[in-house]
Amino acid sequence: LQVAGYGKLTLFVILVMCQRLLFLGESLVLASWVDVKVTTGASSDRTYLCLLVGMVTASCASFIFLYWAAGRLSMAASRSFHDQVLASLLQAPIDRFFDRQPIGRILNRFSFDLRFVDNAIAFCVLMMVAFCFGFLITQGYILSEVTWTVASCAMPIYGLL
Repeated sequence: LQVAGYGKLTLFVILVMCQRLLFLGESLVLASWVDVKVTTGASSDRTYLCLLVGMVTASCASFIFLYWAAGRLSMAASRSFHDQVLASLLQAPIDRFFDRQPIGRILNRFSFDLRFVDNAIAFCVLMMVAFCFGFLITQGYILSEVTWTVASCAMPIYGLL
């Protein structure tokens, strides 16, 4: 985390939270639109449609910025990781390692391994943080809408997670 920089990490976490909140907002607008249609039968579809289009547009924009921030975070972390691995490789004993391995094989393995790490780190971190914040935001909303009795009964279950 230190390697990528706390500023980039903070921006990434804020964008994940915004994207998850916008996703919840989309669901709430759609649910309230359906609820009004079912209960009253007549509602202003234009208002709900405009709200929904606005929420979807904002969600798409936050998703684009989220991937941009994930890319910046990944590039900063991979640059430091690359420097550390290269320094370790250059400090390897010459008589045993470099004499037995062709330079092409070393470069090929080095670039393949780093490319794999770069892709895996960005994807895994993005999915893990998005899941955690999605879970927290959704459960927080559900617990805010139910009675305190139900919420207090649900708290021990969260302790098991």
